[in-house]
Amino acid sequence: MTWSCHYDRNDLYCEGVSLADVAARAGTPCYVYSSRTIVENYRAYDEALAGIPHRICYSLKANSSLGVVHLLAQAGAGFDIVSGGELYRVLKAGGDASGVVFSGVGKTADEVEYALAEGIHSFNCESEAELALIDALAAHYIERKVDLVLGIEARGFIFGPALAYRLNAGFVPVRKPGKLPAAVARVSYDLEYGSDALEIHVDAIQPGQRVVLVDDLLATGGTMEATVKLVKQLGGEIVGLAFAVELDFLKGRERFKDFDVFSLLHYDV
Repeated sequence: MTWSCHYDRNDLYCEGVSLADVAARAGTPCYVYSSRTIVENYRAYDEALAGIPHRICYSLKANSSLGVVHLLAQAGAGFDIVSGGELYRVLKAGGDASGVVFSGVGKTADEVEYALAEGIHSFNCESEAELALIDALAAHYIERKVDLVLGIEARGFIFGPALAYRLNAGFVPVRKPGKLPAAVARVSYDLEYGSDALEIHVDAIQPGQRVVLVDDLLATGGTMEATVKLVKQLGGEIVGLAFAVELDFLKGRERFKDFDVFSLLHYDV
């Protein structure tokens, strides 16, 4: 491993710069990092894996200094993050979102939404309960051909990407109005307390593609019904509608008699 600091007559230097001079100018405490050491040590890891497909991801919780992150981004590193704030720092430092892995057990729906919008590489599933839920949903569809998984804002963003990965399918977000950057298809729908709308990119589904729609909860079914209409508008073929929880007493599945509706948990109060 490279180390760029040395003593010269009891004075400590880093890359030829006197740290005593740095302390005199910047005051103390003062944190000094060697760009040469950081980059050369990263390259040592990278070269050790030459010939093997790999990506080295730097963990931001080790040191999230924008200068350090920028150096590693320029060197080609990916990044391991545990929060939306860390993703923001990666992007601000010039990092590529497609090289980011989102780990951690406390992901919020807003953080998942932000990470999906930026196009990160993947999410790590880090709890047995989360993994069991994804496995149970995937088991219902694993023998069927599925091209796309649609996740409905916002909690569908938590389950949808992991399910898509397990099914070797693409993931498509269905979002509230005004959040998608390109041309969209839109459907409005009524709620118990008013009205709302959902949007999807017009090129997100190609005619004939087989689609699974995912949300966390089936209550009265209005949100999912609007999503079904969007898929039909774009010519997709619906394989099934998947939910983590279904409130049976609200009879939401009666809106979807023509579809395979699969829920993991049922409540009938």
